[in-house]
Amino acid sequence: MTSSTQTDLQRMPNADNTIGVIGGGQLALMLGEAAKTRGLTLAVQASKAEDPAASLAKDLVIAGSTDVVSYTHLTLPTSDLV
Repeated sequence: MTSSTQTDLQRMPNADNTIGVIGGGQLALMLGEAAKTRGLTLAVQASKAEDPAASLAKDLVIAGSTDVVSYTHLTLPTSDLV
């Protein structure tokens, strides 16, 4: 992420700079590590608390990937989209 992108993120109204991820495996862990270096946080829906990315998650939802009710906790209202 370039500094101009970081500036754009800082100007977004009500942006909390959180990335929502379905699945808490190794790929989510690597995404979380990269996000952390850029000042972003991670919200993870994982099948269990022991999944690799769970330790980096600001918010953790324990549910299967097909659990639609839990999935809605990781989505943004359309009014928050820029």
